[in-house]
Amino acid sequence: MVSKYKERFKCPCCGYPTLDDQGLYDICLICNWEDDGQNDSNADRVLGGPNGKYSLTQARSNFKQFFIMYSPEEDKRITSEDTLEEINTKKELCKVYDKLMITNNESETENVDTEIGNLEEKLYEITREKIKEYEKKIINANSLL
Repeated sequence: MVSKYKERFKCPCCGYPTLDDQGLYDICLICNWEDDGQNDSNADRVLGGPNGKYSLTQARSNFKQFFIMYSPEEDKRITSEDTLEEINTKKELCKVYDKLMITNNESETENVDTEIGNLEEKLYEITREKIKEYEKKIINANSLL
């Protein structure tokens, strides 16, 4: 059995297999890098575009420290900074991705795939909940006008 996750493309920023294709503006579930085609050949350049004022090199450095491409003081996501639960889930997911890369046993691959699926779904659910909270704030703010 070949893992469906091994067939994915690795994010240029965090290096984990989170992208369905390369350079098609997929957003990494783990580090939030939007894959605009930037890679090692121009990693130090700030290209603007979807990743704003971040070079790939700076985003990688931030990921190593904060598990997100942004520095904390410049994180402008509508869902705000990552919660402790999110960070811990990301750390666990990274460990399982690492495990996947060295797994050759078919039954172990199946177990790892299940773990990855569960952890990715957990991150998606956390994000959905944060978006709902953001939407509630917007609705409440508009109702005060």
